[in-house]
Amino acid sequence: MSLLASSEAPQQPEAPQQAAAPPQRSAPPQRPAPPQRPAPPLDIRSLRHPAEHSRLMIALSSSAIVFGVAAMAAYSLHGWKMLAGLAGTLAALGTLIWLFLQVARSRLLGRAVRVTWTTLPELQSVCDEVRARLDYRKRVDVYVMDKVDGGSAMSSYLGTRLIQLEGGLAAELLEGERRAELTYLIARHVGQLKARRRRLWPVVILISMADSLKFLQLFLAPYFRATAKSGDQIAAVCCGDIGAAAALMSRLLVGKELGPRLGVGSVLGQAAAVRRRRLPRLAQLFMSAPHATNRYLNLLVFFARVAPQESSAWRTALDYATASRLSAVLAASANRRPPRRSPNPASMLLATLVTGGVLAACGWLIFAAPAPAGPAPAGPAPAGPAPAGPGTASPGSTGSASTGTSTGTGTAQG
Repeated sequence: MSLLASSEAPQQPEAPQQAAAPPQRSAPPQRPAPPQRPAPPLDIRSLRHPAEHSRLMIALSSSAIVFGVAAMAAYSLHGWKMLAGLAGTLAALGTLIWLFLQVARSRLLGRAVRVTWTTLPELQSVCDEVRARLDYRKRVDVYVMDKVDGGSAMSSYLGTRLIQLEGGLAAELLEGERRAELTYLIARHVGQLKARRRRLWPVVILISMADSLKFLQLFLAPYFRATAKSGDQIAAVCCGDIGAAAALMSRLLVGKELGPRLGVGSVLGQAAAVRRRRLPRLAQLFMSAPHATNRYLNLLVFFARVAPQESSAWRTALDYATASRLSAVLAASANRRPPRRSPNPASMLLATLVTGGVLAACGWLIFAAPAPAGPAPAGPAPAGPAPAGPGTASPGSTGSASTGTSTGTGTAQG
């Protein structure tokens, strides 16, 4: 029954076979994105501190006067031998300082890690990026240490350039989105080297030699402080982030924990007081690096000059009292003017005339001034015949008279 029913049941039409789907075409291989062109080198001349050239003239004039007067004095005393000996002593002192720096670099190899593509590739990538952006091709050795005063330090002398970074600070800046701050940290030192390298190499060697003697620090320190501020300005443009540069400056001022809590208003009043008062300015006379608060304030002035729109937008985010105080400080700053792209001929002429006049006056005092008369020789004067006067008889006539007198007396007695 079931079989009959199954046989008599109408057969269902077979479902039409679905047409075979066309084979899917493989997606074309994606072309690799074209490599990004590196950013062009920065215009270093437009990023210098405005007072750098004038302070360079002061450093050169003072060095020329001191070395020139010392050379003339040595020649006037003992001639060319004394002058050659003095020059040899200075050369030996410079060589000794260079050797000490080489020993210090050798010690760094034993107690620090040198940044290379093998040891710390992320840091090396940032260093190469900074050097390419600043077009700086000289050798710079970067070392990471456990502790560094100020978070980072730089030394340069006769071709040996060392940058030291604190390991904790570098690790902190490598995490998250803080690459701009790390770029600023490294670029501030390379920018300072770049600012010095733009000068003639004999000038750089002369200033380095004079700085090693330390007795010209009063005249050389202002130039080094100006190059440090130039390095800050160059680094701020290199990293391209105003907030990152300000955040790192706050971090270097008060440390990791309090840096994010440090507001602009709390630093602004203190920085203005340090710049205005006499004692902090006197304390900075012999320092090769400016006060940290002065660098912070100089950076704010630089932002207002090169990026007025971004600086205005940043100031609008501040409270009214802080923004008003910041505007007043920026308006009173003497560094609002842009630097000269070429040296001022008037300042160069004035420095040349002053240096030449001082050297000429010192040369006249040393060579042309009459020598003072020496004291009379000590001892008894040689005995000699006394000059005969009109009322003075000569020794011979006196003897004859005495003889005649005595003869006459004898005759009379006889």
